Amino acid sequence: MDRSRMDAEGARAVQPNRRISKLAVVVAVQNLLLVVCLLVTFYVYRDFQANKADFLTEISENIVHIQLSPIRPLSHNGTVNFTAITSSYLMDLKSNKRDISIKCTGFYIWLVQICCASRKETATGTGTATGTVQLKVTGSETPVSSFTLDVAKDDCRGLHSIIYLKKNQQASVNLVVQKEFQINKMSVEMNSLSGKKCDD
Repeated sequence: MDRSRMDAEGARAVQPNRRISKLAVVVAVQNLLLVVCLLVTFYVYRDFQANKADFLTEISENIVHIQLSPIRPLSHNGTVNFTAITSSYLMDLKSNKRDISIKCTGFYIWLVQICCASRKETATGTGTATGTVQLKVTGSETPVSSFTLDVAKDDCRGLHSIIYLKKNQQASVNLVVQKEFQINKMSVEMNSLSGKKCDD
């Protein structure tokens, strides 16, 4: 009687030990799979970052485009002067640093990254400022595209529109200040929707 009771208790003691062993194996396998997944993700991400620069360079070389570097603060009416070209293909910035030379007819997407502010800002409060950024073709008074911005404090935003330009035209970016408006930073980009195709 005592012996059979001891055997039963021993069998019960072995059962939990087996369950703990199985559970430990399952946890170890899960941890191993997690480590493998993390390593694969790391190597894929590293390869993507290494190839991203080459991919972007290849795209920029094959699309008719121009990217103009950011301008310094500007708060008066007039044509915007750009410091330099960041990247271009079949487009150019004239020596006056204002006129963009169009060499291909077609539709373009005009992109503007702009940070602006109100110059009315004082210790007692702020005032709303209004300014309009225009893209104009030389010889035409009507803008090809324009963005009107109302700001009460520092504000950064991205703007875009689809425009149509002809070969041999020259375009410039103009600022019209209706109120105490100031551009702190602005970069401009134009990309042809026809890719590398250049129509006369």
